[in-house]
Amino acid sequence: MDNGARKGHIVIRGIPERLMAQLVEDNSSIDPTYIEDFLLTHRTFVDQSVVVADQLLEWFQDPILRDKVTRVLLLWVNNHFTDFETDPSMMEFLERFEAELEKAKMHGQLRMLNFACTAKARKRTVTLTRPSRDDPLQFQVVGGYEKGFGIFISKVDHGSKAEEIGLKKGDQILEVNGQSFEHGTKYTRALEVLKSVCHLSITVKSNLLAFQDMLQSSEDGPRTGRTRKTPNNLLMESSVDSTLTNDSFPHSSRESTSTPVNRSKKDSLGVGIVGPGASGKFLAMSSRQLLNRAFNKFLNKPKSLNGHDSSLVDDVSIAGGSTCNSSAAMFPVNNLASNGEHKESITEDRSEYPEHVLKVFKADQTCKYLLVHKETTAHEVVMLSLQEFGITEPSTNYTLCEVSVAEGGFVKQRTLPDQLKNLAERIGLASRYYIKNIHDSETLLPDENTQDLQKESHVALLQLNPVEVSTQLMVEDFTIFRQIEATEYVEDLFEIISRYGTPNLTTFSALVNREMMWVISEIVAEQNIHKRMRVIKQFIKIARQCKETQNFNSMFAIVSGLGHGSVVRLKSTWEKIPSKYQRLFNEMQQLMDPSRNMSRYRNLINADNVQPPIIPFYPVVKKDLTFIHLGNHSKVDGMINFEKLRMIAKEVRTLTNMCS
Repeated sequence: MDNGARKGHIVIRGIPERLMAQLVEDNSSIDPTYIEDFLLTHRTFVDQSVVVADQLLEWFQDPILRDKVTRVLLLWVNNHFTDFETDPSMMEFLERFEAELEKAKMHGQLRMLNFACTAKARKRTVTLTRPSRDDPLQFQVVGGYEKGFGIFISKVDHGSKAEEIGLKKGDQILEVNGQSFEHGTKYTRALEVLKSVCHLSITVKSNLLAFQDMLQSSEDGPRTGRTRKTPNNLLMESSVDSTLTNDSFPHSSRESTSTPVNRSKKDSLGVGIVGPGASGKFLAMSSRQLLNRAFNKFLNKPKSLNGHDSSLVDDVSIAGGSTCNSSAAMFPVNNLASNGEHKESITEDRSEYPEHVLKVFKADQTCKYLLVHKETTAHEVVMLSLQEFGITEPSTNYTLCEVSVAEGGFVKQRTLPDQLKNLAERIGLASRYYIKNIHDSETLLPDENTQDLQKESHVALLQLNPVEVSTQLMVEDFTIFRQIEATEYVEDLFEIISRYGTPNLTTFSALVNREMMWVISEIVAEQNIHKRMRVIKQFIKIARQCKETQNFNSMFAIVSGLGHGSVVRLKSTWEKIPSKYQRLFNEMQQLMDPSRNMSRYRNLINADNVQPPIIPFYPVVKKDLTFIHLGNHSKVDGMINFEKLRMIAKEVRTLTNMCS
């Protein structure tokens, strides 16, 4: 310290070797973000990440540097697991590092490493084809229900097609050709499914924690009085909901909410049903109580309902009104907290607030609403429906059917497999779910109801509540935004080609144009001038609500659509817009004023009352990153300009913090 000020060196440029050496220096007080910045930006000046990894492993042999190297590698896995997950050489490095930790008896760090790998892993779907069923699988599996674990890949043939598509040791097989392997699949049954066809669509997820536990339990052998772990318990133990905290990683900028959206929700599979890892008893609350509580939670989200002009919202109840006639309501009610924050990492709310509402009919055309999870199976829906309808017959006498009306009024009916999941997202607008007695040949959808179902499938924008529309836009946009890896911003900026690529960033960047064109097409497609005026007014309400939910990306997309030439030229329509809505539109347009570097927009998102989660306007994000990149040289005096990389890393860190 010098007169109360920190004293030391801060790296601003250097050769790659010297920048790597700085990783094991004492940076905590003088340069606290150096390690994090390096791990994010090293890909801009190092051809392969394994070069950095091998150097760290070499330094690990020095007992003095061992703890520092371990901290760097744990932070790397926690912040940028895609560097490892998509690169076989990096996964081989992780195995070597695990062996070194085991050799050094650093069991706590080893456990933390396996936990980080499991927590940060993403589900992946790969396709593997074989010339014939007699050909080998090119990989080996272990585990199974009889061992109390899921099905894991234990070995992948080197140089095989399986290795090329990304299968690796420690991957847990979650689904094969639509058949779930997550709940009690026996080893022999898994092999039978894998070998029975030549074309395999396999969904896997790296789960090293459970894989290591399984190997350890195999080595220890059976113990007297030992509680057997179900596959479900293992998934919950290593669920991404239990993300590593920043207490474990002092330099990590990613909070637990920045973990992937595709989370394990195994502890509750349906309304009033507890998952296989629990007692299996029904919850005390009825599905109607749960439904009411869930919708109350949903209704509390928009800020405009508290202290703002209620006349901007149509007198249509979110839980009722015209939208409730839809055959399958699909509201992600558990994604929203009453204070407006997304709650993705709180496992307690998973059981209480399933993410979908399913509408199930009987042959007499009466219906019930069920709260279900994505993992709820068709048979479980049948059981819940029988309970709601008060039917006491065994559930084995009933099956779940999907009835749909095609073009021309042609009715299709099909029986769904008992283990089919993700039911809410599979059904179309012109479809209904029915429970059907297998011993009856009754017609589920009478001819007189066919037209009603067809009408239900045509939902107009004016039928929807603007609060509901804006909330769904927010959920969709935020789901994509929070899945963007920090590395995607850097690789997109420097045009780096990697195996992982920039899938989420590409999707998010396309949202602005897609939503803007949606606004334009809805307006110009309406021929009635009065209805067209109402459509414009509806979009102004939606845009304002997007502002209240801090979805600035959708707000600007809608305002851009309303300001498009093909819409602005509709003078007669705009003259019919009430002055109140024209004033609101002008206020939102002023936020898009490009003068002084979008100062009005920047002041808005930096205001004290604007707290994460925030969905930023992507074109401004892209502009800021591009300005830093093009306005600064990547090399100065033949050395890497790390000061430039720091500025990029700081900008990316700000974006990831918006997800918290």
